[in-house]
Amino acid sequence: MRLALLLTLSSAIVSSSAFAQPMMGGGGQGPMMGGGQGPMMIDPSRMSGIPRPDPNIPVGTITVRVIRGDLTHNMVGVDVTLTDGEGHRLSAKTEGETARATFSGLTGGPYIAHAKDAEGVELTSQSIELQPNAGIATMLVFPAGGPGAADSVARPDKSVAPNTIVVKAVDGEGKGISALDVVVGHMRSGETQVRELRAKTDKNGEAKIEGVDAKPTSGYLAEVLKDGARFSSKPFRISENMGSRVVIEVRPVSRDLGTLKFGKASRFVVQVLDDAIEVAEMLHLENPGTTPIDPGSGGLHIPLPESAVQATSVAPQPRPELTVSGHEALWRGPIPPGETEIDIAYVLAYKGDSVSVHQPMSVALDDVLVLAEKMENLEIHGNQLSSETQKIGGRTALIYRGPGVSAGQMLSLEVTGLPHSDPTWRFLAAGLSIAIVFGFGIFAFRGRSLHQELLDRKERLLTELVALESKGGDQAKRARKREELTSKLADTYRELDEVNV
Repeated sequence: MRLALLLTLSSAIVSSSAFAQPMMGGGGQGPMMGGGQGPMMIDPSRMSGIPRPDPNIPVGTITVRVIRGDLTHNMVGVDVTLTDGEGHRLSAKTEGETARATFSGLTGGPYIAHAKDAEGVELTSQSIELQPNAGIATMLVFPAGGPGAADSVARPDKSVAPNTIVVKAVDGEGKGISALDVVVGHMRSGETQVRELRAKTDKNGEAKIEGVDAKPTSGYLAEVLKDGARFSSKPFRISENMGSRVVIEVRPVSRDLGTLKFGKASRFVVQVLDDAIEVAEMLHLENPGTTPIDPGSGGLHIPLPESAVQATSVAPQPRPELTVSGHEALWRGPIPPGETEIDIAYVLAYKGDSVSVHQPMSVALDDVLVLAEKMENLEIHGNQLSSETQKIGGRTALIYRGPGVSAGQMLSLEVTGLPHSDPTWRFLAAGLSIAIVFGFGIFAFRGRSLHQELLDRKERLLTELVALESKGGDQAKRARKREELTSKLADTYRELDEVNV
């Protein structure tokens, strides 16, 4: 599908200052974009080890917070050491919801804070000078991922025996959770059947699956089951000379689907093809709470227009939780706190110069935002849509905005002013719709008395057209080739008509 222009145009517009939003309060995770309008998203690692005076901390006190990767992954129970220039050492463990180690009643200094994780990685702070009217707070930020990180990524581990997978289930504080069911799905290349390997976590939160196949044709996916919810790893393979370990974070889940919504960064991008439009939906699914939301065994259904064909996920990285088929997308498994981007694209064929989009919304949509490259006569109509144009990278974009759509209601849009050619070309539709291909079958059936040579030529030309539309490359060359094939096909149909007379 020809999405390069769509995605580039869309990203450029949404990240522009016109769409910059301030950080949402109360635990929400609104967009934090550039353009000078709202606060920029801060990488916590840039603050690692930097002391900061804090009037809310008592004088003579230093607090050291320890996290991994971001502010949602606190590291509780980590030993933190405070040393001064004379070699004195004080020790404390990180504790509480914010994983802080507290050192009180301090004098002198300066001090340096040290912390080491389970893998032996050590971090140190900058020199910390005590202040006369405030305490000091600092934070040590271990890199995200790495061995032992609860990031659902399986990694080779020399401490695990070959042909073995160890799955560890941990809570939000990194503590192992016992007595949970673990399912490891095993699939071989060329096979459709998935074999399930089961175990239960021990007192340390670990489940061991032994005797697995380490061949490169075998793939695995680990899941931890809790309260009817499934927490999945990323798909992985294992090495032949060592086992693998994967750590999966298991959090309490909510079933309140009513709090979900598609946020303001969601948008619909329209690309005009030949006798069809392609619609890319970049849906930013927002869970405003602090715990995952489990849609249950049926998953979260995201309906698409009934006339949509060739629906597919266009996410930069595959998501095992998301499947797209027929006229819907389906998310299975817990929906994490914050924002989850769901990217879908599909095709709508049209006749004449317009096409309608009618899509039921299973989740509330904050605002309607539709983007398209400006073309002569092209317009998009919908409920209270306002329009403007914007120059992006030398191209002019049409931008339509309108009020949101409640869950259970219908999003209705109409695209008008579409280019359309003669009826012969409309039958071709670039092979984008199975219905149109089927239409050619009916046409051929009606002409079953036609000469076989003409039929063979027609099928060959159609096949070339379909192949052409699925390719990328130079658009000018493709246009010339399309015109050549279309001309030949029109001649073939004319000859078929003459034979039928």
